[in-house]
Amino acid sequence: MKASLIGILVLVLAGIPAFGNGKGDSVPKDSSPKNNPVKGSGIIFFTTEELEKIRNFYISEVGCELWLDQGTCLVFRYGNLLLGFCKGEQADTESTLTFFYPKKEGVDRMYEKFKDKAQSPPQENPQYRIYHFYTQDPEGRSVEFQCFLHPLDWEF
Repeated sequence: MKASLIGILVLVLAGIPAFGNGKGDSVPKDSSPKNNPVKGSGIIFFTTEELEKIRNFYISEVGCELWLDQGTCLVFRYGNLLLGFCKGEQADTESTLTFFYPKKEGVDRMYEKFKDKAQSPPQENPQYRIYHFYTQDPEGRSVEFQCFLHPLDWEF
């Protein structure tokens, strides 16, 4: 719960006008929102007991890139998602981390990687119009791989 609150706080602070040009804009007029980390940026942080296992899992198995290494804190990037894991005495595991793909083939590809640990094969969920499956990371966090079965705006 503590990690989730920190992540929410980071997301809220990212939109505060005081971080911008002082005129109510959070992005200076000469900056593109896609190149400016002030607008719409955030990191969700979790504590971990197994920093190296987490590093290997999210880089080697999920396909994230290491965006920032602070020694006892690692921040991974996956598209527009930033996930931070900091060494702590107890792992935050009460959450689901979802990675989504534009097509079912991306979900199926990840299922082939994780089928030995997956809860079930990928399936459609008509209520949310998604195709997905769940597995777990090395500390037991729920990890979901999904695609939406309806058109989306992919311009973040």
